[in-house]
Amino acid sequence: MRRNEAYVEAFRRMLEASGGAGSHEELKALAARALEQRPPHYYVTHERAQEILKLYRRGVAPRPGVWRELCDDVDRELAVRPHLGDARALDFVLCFKRPSRYHMSLSTAWRIILRHMEMCVAFKSKLKKEAL
Repeated sequence: MRRNEAYVEAFRRMLEASGGAGSHEELKALAARALEQRPPHYYVTHERAQEILKLYRRGVAPRPGVWRELCDDVDRELAVRPHLGDARALDFVLCFKRPSRYHMSLSTAWRIILRHMEMCVAFKSKLKKEAL
């Protein structure tokens, strides 16, 4: 499952738990709360994560968000298991650790939700037309 799909699934679960549809403002607030859920994975490529970690080791601070959290997780893993080295610690983090939240803006999250809702409506309309 990719990041956007995982986010939509988190939003959908929260929407069902809240009893279904709500006003525009309520749905947007729910989208913001869904951002705080823990994604199942980092959703970054191993190659890009290696590049960011190498830059971090050279003193280039990663941008706040997913890259900062990934580098911090690698550092925490190395503090516990220093024998791993950067490469294996990164592999461990990417395979077994989860970020603390979805690292995207609320506007991006809202666009993802709206696109998903539009696709659902279009699909249901197509099914109704085919049934007739």
